[in-house]
Amino acid sequence: MMSDNATTYLAAAEELKKLIELPELQPILHRKNVDERFVTKRAPWFGGFWERLIRLMKTSLKKVQGRASVNLVTLQSIMVEIEAILNDRPLTYASSDVKNEQPLTRSHPLNGGRIISLSNVR
Repeated sequence: MMSDNATTYLAAAEELKKLIELPELQPILHRKNVDERFVTKRAPWFGGFWERLIRLMKTSLKKVQGRASVNLVTLQSIMVEIEAILNDRPLTYASSDVKNEQPLTRSHPLNGGRIISLSNVR
Protein backbone atom coordinates (compact mmCIF):
# COMPACT_ATOMS: atom_id res chain seq x y z
CA MET A 1 0.00 0.00 0.00
CA MET A 2 1.41 3.34 -1.03
CA SER A 3 0.10 6.52 0.61
CA ASP A 4 0.72 10.24 0.53
CA ASN A 5 2.17 12.00 3.55
CA ALA A 6 -1.09 13.87 4.24
CA THR A 7 -1.95 14.32 7.90
CA THR A 8 -5.03 12.09 7.68
CA TYR A 9 -3.04 9.25 6.10
CA LEU A 10 -0.31 9.50 8.71
CA ALA A 11 -2.92 9.40 11.48
CA ALA A 12 -4.63 6.42 9.86
CA ALA A 13 -1.26 4.68 9.55
CA GLU A 14 -1.09 4.31 13.32
CA GLU A 15 -4.44 2.52 13.36
CA LEU A 16 -3.47 0.46 10.34
CA LYS A 17 -0.23 -0.58 12.01
CA LYS A 18 -2.24 -2.05 14.88
CA LEU A 19 -4.28 -4.10 12.41
CA ILE A 20 -1.22 -5.25 10.47
CA GLU A 21 0.41 -6.51 13.66
CA LEU A 22 -2.54 -8.76 14.57
CA PRO A 23 -1.32 -12.38 14.67
CA GLU A 24 -4.30 -13.72 12.70
CA LEU A 25 -3.64 -11.29 9.81
CA GLN A 26 0.12 -11.83 9.61
CA PRO A 27 0.04 -15.02 7.45
CA ILE A 28 -2.47 -13.53 5.00
CA LEU A 29 -0.59 -10.27 4.60
CA HIS A 30 2.74 -12.07 4.27
CA ARG A 31 1.37 -14.46 1.66
CA LYS A 32 0.04 -11.54 -0.43
CA ASN A 33 3.20 -9.44 0.10
CA VAL A 34 1.24 -6.56 1.64
CA ASP A 35 3.47 -3.77 2.85
CA GLU A 36 2.74 -0.20 3.92
CA ARG A 37 4.85 2.61 2.50
CA PHE A 38 4.66 6.37 2.21
CA VAL A 39 5.88 8.48 -0.68
CA THR A 40 9.05 10.46 -0.09
CA LYS A 41 8.42 13.55 2.01
CA ARG A 42 8.31 16.84 0.14
CA ALA A 43 8.10 15.05 -3.21
CA PRO A 44 4.64 15.95 -4.57
CA TRP A 45 5.57 14.71 -8.05
CA PHE A 46 6.07 11.15 -6.81
CA GLY A 47 2.45 9.96 -7.11
CA GLY A 48 1.81 11.67 -10.43
CA PHE A 49 1.09 8.44 -12.31
CA TRP A 50 -1.75 7.22 -10.14
CA GLU A 51 -3.00 10.76 -9.49
CA ARG A 52 -3.46 11.11 -13.26
CA LEU A 53 -5.38 7.83 -13.39
CA ILE A 54 -7.61 8.97 -10.54
CA ARG A 55 -8.29 12.21 -12.43
CA LEU A 56 -9.17 10.26 -15.59
CA MET A 57 -11.51 8.01 -13.60
CA LYS A 58 -13.24 10.97 -11.92
CA THR A 59 -13.59 12.92 -15.17
CA SER A 60 -15.05 9.89 -16.97
CA LEU A 61 -17.44 9.21 -14.10
CA LYS A 62 -18.66 12.82 -14.11
CA LYS A 63 -19.22 12.71 -17.87
CA VAL A 64 -21.12 9.42 -17.77
CA GLN A 65 -23.14 9.92 -14.61
CA GLY A 66 -23.45 13.69 -14.46
CA ARG A 67 -25.68 14.66 -11.57
CA ALA A 68 -27.85 11.55 -11.78
CA SER A 69 -28.46 9.50 -8.68
CA VAL A 70 -27.73 5.82 -9.28
CA ASN A 71 -27.88 2.69 -7.18
CA LEU A 72 -24.80 0.70 -6.16
CA VAL A 73 -25.06 -1.91 -8.94
CA THR A 74 -25.28 0.77 -11.64
CA LEU A 75 -22.33 2.65 -10.13
CA GLN A 76 -20.27 -0.54 -10.06
CA SER A 77 -21.13 -1.24 -13.70
CA ILE A 78 -20.09 2.27 -14.72
CA MET A 79 -16.81 1.97 -12.80
CA VAL A 80 -16.00 -1.41 -14.41
CA GLU A 81 -16.65 0.00 -17.89
CA ILE A 82 -14.43 3.02 -17.21
CA GLU A 83 -11.73 0.69 -15.85
CA ALA A 84 -11.90 -1.37 -19.06
CA ILE A 85 -11.53 1.76 -21.19
CA LEU A 86 -8.57 3.03 -19.16
CA ASN A 87 -6.83 -0.36 -19.25
CA ASP A 88 -7.35 -0.56 -23.02
CA ARG A 89 -5.31 2.56 -23.75
CA PRO A 90 -2.38 1.65 -26.01
CA LEU A 91 1.14 1.66 -24.60
CA THR A 92 2.70 1.34 -28.05
CA TYR A 93 1.99 2.76 -31.51
CA ALA A 94 -1.59 2.16 -32.63
CA SER A 95 -2.13 1.86 -36.38
CA SER A 96 -5.30 3.21 -37.94
CA ASP A 97 -5.52 0.06 -40.10
CA VAL A 98 -7.73 -2.55 -38.40
CA LYS A 99 -5.84 -5.39 -40.14
CA ASN A 100 -2.56 -4.56 -38.35
CA GLU A 101 -1.63 -6.21 -35.06
CA GLN A 102 -3.13 -4.83 -31.90
CA PRO A 103 -1.04 -2.41 -29.86
CA LEU A 104 0.16 -3.47 -26.42
CA THR A 105 -2.19 -2.24 -23.68
CA ARG A 106 -2.40 -2.52 -19.89
CA SER A 107 -5.10 -5.15 -20.29
CA HIS A 108 -2.74 -7.55 -22.11
CA PRO A 109 -0.89 -8.71 -18.95
CA LEU A 110 -4.14 -8.69 -16.98
CA ASN A 111 -6.44 -10.43 -19.48
CA GLY A 112 -4.21 -11.72 -22.25
CA GLY A 113 -5.54 -9.21 -24.77
CA ARG A 114 -7.68 -6.15 -25.26
CA ILE A 115 -10.97 -5.93 -23.41
CA ILE A 116 -12.74 -3.86 -26.05
CA SER A 117 -12.30 -5.13 -29.60
CA LEU A 118 -11.73 -2.38 -32.15
CA SER A 119 -13.44 -4.49 -34.83
CA ASN A 120 -16.73 -4.18 -32.88
CA VAL A 121 -16.55 -0.39 -32.78
CA ARG A 122 -18.33 1.24 -35.72
